[in-house]
Amino acid sequence: MKGLITLSFRNVLRHKKRSLLTILSVTIGIFALVMSSTMINGIDETTIRNYRKTMTAPVKIFNTDYFNERNNLPLENLISDPDQIITTLKSKINHVEITKRLNFRGRIIVDINEVICNVIGIDPASDNRVFNLKNDILDENKGTVYDNFSNGENQCLIGHDLARIIDGAIGDEIIVYTRTVNNAHNAVSYYIAGILNTGNPEIDSFSVVLKFADASILADSSGYASEIDLSLNGNYKINSELLKNDVIHNINGTVSAYTWKEQLKELLTFFAMRKVAQKLIIVFLLILAVTGVTNTMLMAVFERTKEISTLSAIGMKNHRIIEMFIYEGIIIGITGALFAFIISTPPILYICIQGISLVNSDLTQNMPSKIYGYFDFSYYFYAVIAAVFAAVTGTLYPALRAVRLNIAQVLRSK
Repeated sequence: MKGLITLSFRNVLRHKKRSLLTILSVTIGIFALVMSSTMINGIDETTIRNYRKTMTAPVKIFNTDYFNERNNLPLENLISDPDQIITTLKSKINHVEITKRLNFRGRIIVDINEVICNVIGIDPASDNRVFNLKNDILDENKGTVYDNFSNGENQCLIGHDLARIIDGAIGDEIIVYTRTVNNAHNAVSYYIAGILNTGNPEIDSFSVVLKFADASILADSSGYASEIDLSLNGNYKINSELLKNDVIHNINGTVSAYTWKEQLKELLTFFAMRKVAQKLIIVFLLILAVTGVTNTMLMAVFERTKEISTLSAIGMKNHRIIEMFIYEGIIIGITGALFAFIISTPPILYICIQGISLVNSDLTQNMPSKIYGYFDFSYYFYAVIAAVFAAVTGTLYPALRAVRLNIAQVLRSK
């Protein structure tokens, strides 16, 4: 076996041009596989992470009729007694952080221009322990800006893309208009205390953040809340399903609790469908790689007919000839995977560590403002398996053609 592997290795080195073409096809296929997996999974992970740190708590409480319409941000079916629920849960569940939010649609009016926006009403103190928007303020003195927002009169925070659209800066006055709970018109002026860069396009491109009391006055909602958000503080971490069960045992039937996966069900379903499409693309790339290897190895068989026939004539069994070609395929596959790793490692490290900024890009209205790659070292393991599989599969047919050669006829030919 060792001698056969040595012979296969020499054959790969002896036919440099052909071997290089075969290795190149495998390298391109594996490079595309690793890079696409890193980018697509990175976008998925970045999107979920940004949602969870800004809008999607481990567990949320909604009015049961509100949940299905929550994406429309209606001012109907709100939670009428959020403070009572929060007090009850804090007394029943240990190490829990709880906050409330009021969400609704509005319009920003600047001079004669209007821009549609989402209004998010938060309790600055408790919200910062669940979501921590303070860390996303674009200012060196984040704490000071957040304190000004928390304690100042008619202060707001605004997403950086939305600020760019309205040409707004810190200290500028804006008017926020909405239809109230009673379907009346209402508009209040606010001053921009800070600008947010959360990475979540729903906030960065569309949202104005007000104090809960100010949002309640604007919407005339009488202190009602759209949602109650829960997370565990400090080092206390449990499965969100367990936290949800604890919450359900301590609330009445007019409201219900939902885990972050239930809140992002549509998004996670889309990601799952995209991963299926990604796998189909990978299969297509493997087919291309197998086709390239098969084509090149068939050329090798026709070029090496005398060599193969001579080996057969001096006593090499057919299965040994097939093994020789398979070993050549394995060597080519591993070499192609190694080259793919070498050329893919620098861009993967850059994407995973530095990320790709989409700030000031039109894409940020549908994607995070900065995306990072997500790389798992198991990708390399699967890539090696895929490379060897492609190379060996592409080698089988040429190897079978090789052992079917008529030895006497080949050796008599010129």
